[in-house]
Amino acid sequence: MQIITAIDNNPHYQNHLKAFLMSMNDNSPGQTVKVCLMDCDKEYGESLKRICDVDVVHISTDPSQTAFQRNYIRHYMTRDGFNNGFKKVAWIDNDALIRGDLRNEFWDDVVPGSIKVWARKKKRDKYKFQGGVYILGKSEKTKAYVDSIITALEKTDNWMLPQILLYNMCESHGIRHIQMDQKFNDSRFKDDSVIWHCKQTHFKETEFQEEFQYYLGKASRL
Repeated sequence: MQIITAIDNNPHYQNHLKAFLMSMNDNSPGQTVKVCLMDCDKEYGESLKRICDVDVVHISTDPSQTAFQRNYIRHYMTRDGFNNGFKKVAWIDNDALIRGDLRNEFWDDVVPGSIKVWARKKKRDKYKFQGGVYILGKSEKTKAYVDSIITALEKTDNWMLPQILLYNMCESHGIRHIQMDQKFNDSRFKDDSVIWHCKQTHFKETEFQEEFQYYLGKASRL
């Protein structure tokens, strides 16, 4: 099982990632975590390794790429995870805080050929799957699903397109949907939630800021 995430050199999200890793180290240690750093300096990468045991990969992107296009990296990382032998690969946005143990229920029910994601049935297609947190179970179907998403993203520049494709291509590839409990992708910051996922518009909310600043401060002192 592997958790993946990625950032570019935006200082705001660099701080998010530090807090994210610190919260995971404190509340769910022992996870296998890989981070892709796009256009970040080496010292920042070393600072992450002081927080927890994390596999840090540095890449340089094409200067003409937009932030939207850099967002596509998650699918390449998922494919790499499968190619490196992981049976379950989870993407978690770096603007999340881990508040409980991920070692059991989070991964439960994920079988080969499945995606575990919170689906919002009343939303339009681009919002149906909340793509900030999801898990894929390795199979030939799942690998083809990821490859098809990567192909469909070529020469595009659309922030929501990866999430749209996750939903729209799921059925056509025979991928089984497993509903993720909202406590693993909670942007309303409930006390009993395991993962707080901070959308940009919620960043300054008191509940999130208290925990975010705690973990960021702890990480920054290492």
